[in-house]
Amino acid sequence: MPCLNANSTADRVGGLYLLSFQASLDIFMLMLIIVINTFIIFSVLSCRLMKSGELWISRASSRFIVNLAAADLWVALTTLYYFSFRYVCELSQDHERWSCLLRFFFITNSLLTSACSMVAIAVDRYVAVVHALRYRELMSYRRSTFMIIFAWCFPVITSSPVLYWNNWSPQLDCTVENVVPFLLVCCVGICTHGLVVTVVAVTHYRIHREAQEINNRRRSTESGSSFYSSAETVPSSTPLMNSKSARTVLLVTGCYLTCWSPYTIMYFIRMTGYSTPVFEVCYSFSHTFANINYMINPFIYAWRNTSVKCAIIRTCKKLRIFKSPSINGNRRIPTLRPL
Repeated sequence: MPCLNANSTADRVGGLYLLSFQASLDIFMLMLIIVINTFIIFSVLSCRLMKSGELWISRASSRFIVNLAAADLWVALTTLYYFSFRYVCELSQDHERWSCLLRFFFITNSLLTSACSMVAIAVDRYVAVVHALRYRELMSYRRSTFMIIFAWCFPVITSSPVLYWNNWSPQLDCTVENVVPFLLVCCVGICTHGLVVTVVAVTHYRIHREAQEINNRRRSTESGSSFYSSAETVPSSTPLMNSKSARTVLLVTGCYLTCWSPYTIMYFIRMTGYSTPVFEVCYSFSHTFANINYMINPFIYAWRNTSVKCAIIRTCKKLRIFKSPSINGNRRIPTLRPL
């Protein structure tokens, strides 16, 4: 297994220079993910302590976004731990059983936690669009808390088999191919990707259908032939909310599939026994490319969720990252509003 040592990279394409570049890129990207997600969590939680208006952290949508940021932060920390054994030669030569198995347990757990957090947001948007008038009732504080707890407990159960179902041997390098059984990787990987794609695809389809029905009902109402009673009237901003929710869910899922599909495809090709020096370098960089997903997610939700965006603006102004516009010398602070 190559590490940042001239001898271990003698037969690698690009040698020590390319591996050093990849290590620097990985560390920079992971540090950026840590800073961005930490900033989002701090921004929303700091607004939770303000005594102005409604505390939007109590809303399910804001809590799910904070949960996703925490999950992505957990991914960055576990990936940093995992990469340390790849690049530091002293650690890469460690052949302790639990040290080896915990690498795969932590990184699998964090990736599943992030995926489950994305599913929780998709379900939340589904309820907000399809059952808009009953959103606060259906997505109560207790139910949203249960979904968040489930998003963290389920990955622990799913990733724990690697601790007792493995091919570990002190004579082998601690790599995923030597330690984790192929059947276990297939079960966890296929189930995770299938769950994310299926749930988000169904919610996006239902959101699209609901937006179409609302637009048809509005046109019918404006023409004087309403298909529903006045008690079922939907606010005029609902179609816009439907469109924004659909774009957000689709954008997040598209980024997830785009970033992780190359690594997944190359991994299954590698497990068939195919291996060349160029392919190994591409496979190694595909993991680096996959981490871009956890750097993009915060930007998507910061601009799509009004309360989170306002919380970030408040924090930036409080930290004097940029000056706020003023009228008659008074600072203008944006008002937190629900989606």
